[in-house]
Amino acid sequence: MVPQYATASGAAGGSPLQPAPMMGRGIGMRRRRVCGANGGGVIVEVAVIAPLMVLLLFGMVELGLQLRTATQLNSLAREAARAASAGESYAACWSRVQEAGVEVDLDELSMAIDYAEHIYGAQWSSCWAALPSRGSNNDAPLRSLIRVRLTYNHRLFLPSLFSYMADDQAAGTKQMNIITTMVRS
Repeated sequence: MVPQYATASGAAGGSPLQPAPMMGRGIGMRRRRVCGANGGGVIVEVAVIAPLMVLLLFGMVELGLQLRTATQLNSLAREAARAASAGESYAACWSRVQEAGVEVDLDELSMAIDYAEHIYGAQWSSCWAALPSRGSNNDAPLRSLIRVRLTYNHRLFLPSLFSYMADDQAAGTKQMNIITTMVRS
C-alpha cells in the first residue's frame, strides 16, 4: 500500500512533507472528545469539594494551635507544681511560670495552687486549702498533695469561622484549664 499525501486542494497526491489528515477515530479527535465530555463535571466537583477542603485545612490549623497551647500550659503547670512541691511560695511559683520561656500571653493566664493534707497513712483529705498568694510562706505540710490549676483564654485562629468552639464569642476565645498534681517533699 502506497501512502497518500494531501495537496493544498485536498486531493490525493502531494509531497511526503504534508501527510493526509487521519480519518475516523484518530488520537487528536479522541483527546478532544474526552476533554469536552468531562470538563464541566470537573468544574462542578471542584466547586463542591474546594470549600470543604479549605474548611478542613483551617480546622487542622486551629486544632494544631490548640494542642500546642495545651502542651505549653501543661509544661507551665508542671513547673509551678514542681516549685510548690519543693516548698516555694506562690510568688516564686508565678515567677517560675513567667521565666519558663513559653509562648503564651501571660495576661490571659491565671494560676491557683491548692494543697490537701496527708492523713491516716495512705489516705488523702478531700478538703483542698488554697496556698496563699501573698507572702513568702508555703503553708502546705510535708507529704501533702499539691494541685496547680492554670486557666488560659486561647484566642482562636479564625473566630468567625469557629465561633461554635468559643467560650466567649465576642472575644473569640476558648478557655483552657490544666491541672497538675504533685506531692510536697
